[in-house]
Amino acid sequence: MFRARHCAVPLLYYPMPVLSPNSETKGILVEDTLLVREMMHIFIAEKLGYQIVGEVATGREAIDLISRVPADFLVLDLQLPDMTGFAMIDECIRLGVHLPKILACSAFCDDRTTYGCDHYGIRSFIYKPDTCCQVFAEAIRKLLCNKIYCSTFFLRRKAERKNNPRSFDKVLTNRQQEVVTLVGELLPDSKIAERLHIAVGTVAKHRFTAGKNLGLKGRRALESYARDSGFPKKL
Repeated sequence: MFRARHCAVPLLYYPMPVLSPNSETKGILVEDTLLVREMMHIFIAEKLGYQIVGEVATGREAIDLISRVPADFLVLDLQLPDMTGFAMIDECIRLGVHLPKILACSAFCDDRTTYGCDHYGIRSFIYKPDTCCQVFAEAIRKLLCNKIYCSTFFLRRKAERKNNPRSFDKVLTNRQQEVVTLVGELLPDSKIAERLHIAVGTVAKHRFTAGKNLGLKGRRALESYARDSGFPKKL
């Protein structure tokens, strides 16, 4: 659906009945790829019969739009140019902005993704590489009926994290997670200390403890783990 190689039937030619527009059901699209956003808009409006009341490409634009325009659902790409979808949600909560029902979507599905969805109460997630038109339609309809819809790959990754006694959310403190995130960005301890406003020695201690708790030896192993697990992005 989202890329030609991921869907045999383009959205605009998907053979499903065209529904009468439902002006009472309104959605917002947050997706940085223009072509994907346009296809989503046309599909939702013309094939599903729901009204799109706004669409943006960045997290900051999304916060402004959501604060001004009421909507029933939000299709949210978790990887935006200026921040993650989770960071956008966090900022909306901080500002007291009411959030509509969220259908999260991403081409990435790592431990941080499944944890973030749990943490922010996101019950609907579609994994872009495995998404086709039928999946997208079903996900939105279930979202509006307050039902859960998650891609199979997402559910498998979530189960793996839940069953892993050494998953980061079980063995790392919040501060250690912050340190691991910056280690994944390949920052030296001195720069990490500046970012977190702590001593260099404290950074080294958190880094060592985090590696030990994760069963990793050495900084390079921790760097690889951070990148593979999706740490170089803020929840």
